[in-house]
Amino acid sequence: MLEPPPRLIQHTALDLPALKRHGIAVQSFRNYRNTRCTPHQIDVLLVSLIVRGRARHVMEDAEFEASAGSVGITRPGESHDIVTGRRGIDVYNIYLDPARYPVPLAPPTLRALQPILFPENNRFRHLLNRSIHFQLRDPDPLAKCVEMILAETQREEEGSQELIAALLKVFVITCCRAARESGIKPSVSKGQPVPRWVLDLCHYMDTGYADPITLDGLCRRSGLSRGYLCRAFKGHVGMTTGNYLLHRRMEAAMQALRGEPDKILTIAMECGFRDLSHFNRTFRKMVGRPPSAYRNREP
Repeated sequence: MLEPPPRLIQHTALDLPALKRHGIAVQSFRNYRNTRCTPHQIDVLLVSLIVRGRARHVMEDAEFEASAGSVGITRPGESHDIVTGRRGIDVYNIYLDPARYPVPLAPPTLRALQPILFPENNRFRHLLNRSIHFQLRDPDPLAKCVEMILAETQREEEGSQELIAALLKVFVITCCRAARESGIKPSVSKGQPVPRWVLDLCHYMDTGYADPITLDGLCRRSGLSRGYLCRAFKGHVGMTTGNYLLHRRMEAAMQALRGEPDKILTIAMECGFRDLSHFNRTFRKMVGRPPSAYRNREP
């Protein structure tokens, strides 16, 4: 007799006081053991930092082997679980809600990675970014930063809010550095491995979104025909190359509107848009409000 599928559990982190007050909340689990997969969903962005041990990060149709120094970032609403062996793991769960509490901006040289790691709009998900992973060369510095954030959220002493804000920026920069060094591994279905050329084109658009990228240029880069490239890319990513590029440009624009004083026209041009009216229409359609309202935190 077949066993019934495991029940999906819903977890909420939106009401955590530290998340509301500081834009980040932390839980620490020592000797965490979970030998049976119990899928659950979380309503915010979840960053899992493994400090000791080995585990499997399991999603509906994907699985990732994780060990000390592994960082997994899972988008809100995704069904997942971390399965361990009998020895267990030491792991931190870091909860972020960039849509409501934007994280500090990384320096310009690292900024292209930030929307990939800490997306502000969950509408821009696709098959490869439901959960992503990267590797820290040494997990101790980031673990100490996270432990300090946890301690300050528990103390709530004078200056805690300012110190947590500074530590959160350290956290963001450290993650961006590590992701750039180790590379980002996407959530990939066990039964459908993603070809190297798809990942190469995604990386090319992730970092070169401001350039005039065309479908013909992507075909030349990959050596593939237009028809095959379009069908295969959409099959593996879940969207066309045009929509993927548009999402990356939009994420970059959202980030710039939060942290740069430049005119909206300048931001639109620097993010790859060539027409302000088109940018305004597209932004309103995809984000739900015009760029000026998004910049000013207006509903």
